[in-house]
Order: sequence, then C-alpha cells, then structure tokens
Amino acid sequence: MRFGYLVSQPQNVDEIRKVQTIFNTSIMVQAFVMTMLLNKDVFLRHTAAAVALKQQLYKDMLQIEGIKTMPSSTNFLTFTAGGRSPELFEHLKQNDIAIRDVGAHPLLAEHLRVSVGSVEQNSFFIDTVRRFFA
Repeated sequence: MRFGYLVSQPQNVDEIRKVQTIFNTSIMVQAFVMTMLLNKDVFLRHTAAAVALKQQLYKDMLQIEGIKTMPSSTNFLTFTAGGRSPELFEHLKQNDIAIRDVGAHPLLAEHLRVSVGSVEQNSFFIDTVRRFFA
C-alpha cells in the first residue's frame, strides 16, 4: 500500500487537482493513514527498527567477499556478484529466498535486489550467500 502527499504553493496544487482522478486515494488508504497519524509513535518505532535492520544487513553484506552492495535509502539493497550473479540468484531461489533480478536495467547489469526482512530472514539470507561463496 502506498500513499503520498503534496506540499506546494496553492497555484501548483490547483493545477495538479485538474488532472487528479476522483479515486486518487481510496477510503481504505485514507483510513490507514489516519490510523498511522493517530498512532504515530508506533509507526515511528517500526520505521526505526526497519532502518536498523537494513543497516545491519548492509554491514553484513559488505563483509561477504564476492559481492558488491550498493548503499540504499530504501527497504531493499541492490548488489552484484558480477558474472556469478545468475548462479547466485538460482542458489538463493533453490533455498526459498525470493530476490529480484534487476539486471535488465542497463545500469544494473548483473545486479540483484533483496528486500530487508526480519532478523531471522536477513540472517538466513546472509548465511545462504556465504555458503554460496564458501
């Protein structure tokens, strides 16, 4: 579920509203956002925990010889094993780890993408990548 908001000058908002559909934000998304705002502290703690998990996963990936991991401000990390990326992708798939091959993008040839998971999921991912290079 995604949602966003706009902060701008009134004349910009007026122009954007001209092309905005009436179903731009569903009632469900609006209710979810209201719940988030009413429970902001819970969601901020969750966000901080997710950021910490990503930072730890990034540090762990930097320690694995054979892959290069890109810094990220998202909930996923992009990495490459060079020419071995397709083989690593299959190894992870065989171990029930779902990652995305983003190598079709011209700037990301031979790159893969992993989403940040729980402590246990991230540890399993790291252990599985280490076994691949062992």
